[in-house]
Amino acid sequence: MKGEPTGRARRVCVLVSRFNAIVTDRLRQGAHERLTDRGVSPGDIETVTVPGAWELPLAAKIAAESGFEAIVALGCVVRGETAHFELVWRAAAEGLARVQEETGVPVGQGLLTPENLEQGMARSGGVVGNAGASAADAALEMAELREKMRSQLAPDDPVEAGKDQDRGPKAARARGTRHAHSRARSWALQILYAWDLSGRPANLTEFARRELSFRRISARYRPHTERVLRLVEERLDQIDRILEQVADNWRIERMGAIDRNVIRIGMAELFWLDEVPPAVAIDEAVNLAERYGGKGSPRFVNGILDAARKRGSPAAPTAAGSVSTDDNGDGGSA
Repeated sequence: MKGEPTGRARRVCVLVSRFNAIVTDRLRQGAHERLTDRGVSPGDIETVTVPGAWELPLAAKIAAESGFEAIVALGCVVRGETAHFELVWRAAAEGLARVQEETGVPVGQGLLTPENLEQGMARSGGVVGNAGASAADAALEMAELREKMRSQLAPDDPVEAGKDQDRGPKAARARGTRHAHSRARSWALQILYAWDLSGRPANLTEFARRELSFRRISARYRPHTERVLRLVEERLDQIDRILEQVADNWRIERMGAIDRNVIRIGMAELFWLDEVPPAVAIDEAVNLAERYGGKGSPRFVNGILDAARKRGSPAAPTAAGSVSTDDNGDGGSA
């Protein structure tokens, strides 16, 4: 398994240090050209300038918590005769690595540490290549690999699997269904997120059909993925109205893209899929927020969905599913 540096439907943040701008501006140009060559829409590239390399980690953390799928960090720290060089570049490099580890958002590292500006010029579009372009490729490749690993390698809990075997084939089948539905929710979120950030270029059903084909999702996960997305499309206006009503002082456009789309999926299952118990719908949405959102996402998602649940059923059953008004969480499989 490996990732490919593809930028289709990805939102990327490019962070550029202003210090040694004669080099970093060339790094930025190289990164932008490579991102667009790989299929990233120019409108999905957000460029942020920071004072120097020291400030890159904080900017990267903010970008990671704001819904970007990949980050490219560019800077140039020229070696000098004092310890300042060591202090700055080491803190910047370690900080960027920490952001990547803590948030799960790939950070392409384009931080140059040349002996002089001439070496920096050579590595920013000169004879040695462009480190900005290489950092962009690394970020895109890891973004795709992250999706593949999360969707294909998440193992079943061996302890729970053993318990299911003891309980018999019915329990094992139920666990298999829960696992498939959890994977399906992850795919639904990725597609809904891409559609939302792409400016909703087509109706969601058509967009999802193309994405499902492009991403080669297993037939085991497709039915629930399609069902959830169809429900979100049919009930989007209603879901968003409820969301704004229960989210005090939060407008939808101010919410993180991951958070609002996790909530949309959670509400679709909460109110219009009778087979999914309310407690399970909320728990699964919180799990999505933990995997893909920022530090405060799980609590935010849980609070919104719990408030929506307490409001009660918003509408009558639809063809795609039926409204559940059981607040006790009893019901079928997830």
